[in-house]
Amino acid sequence: MATATTTITVAPTPSVASQDVVVTRATCNGATPNPNAHIALANLQNTVRATIFTVNGSPASDVSMTASNSSITFSGLPNPGQPVTYTIRLFGPTGCTSDVLVTLAPAECACPTAKCAPIVVQKVR
Repeated sequence: MATATTTITVAPTPSVASQDVVVTRATCNGATPNPNAHIALANLQNTVRATIFTVNGSPASDVSMTASNSSITFSGLPNPGQPVTYTIRLFGPTGCTSDVLVTLAPAECACPTAKCAPIVVQKVR
């Protein structure tokens, strides 16, 4: 009777803990939001690269990605008019993937508070 031996290698899934995902809203220039929101993922596990796209599957355009060690940052995200959910797909070294859903809220930009200068009116004879 012949015996066959098979080796199965289980590759760990790429991952990031929720507390290591930081979403930063766009800054404001008066009442105008800047296109500088960003999403940073730190302490990535088993991840060699990542991509970002909107929930409807469209790639996030004009977004730059910076990777260093076990961190990835997507910057230059536009300020959304309403909350928008992005899917960040993490890729492992063996091709395994996992998705992280991240919601970016709009920046609440407002004109600076008006400052009044006191005016003194005097009657001159």
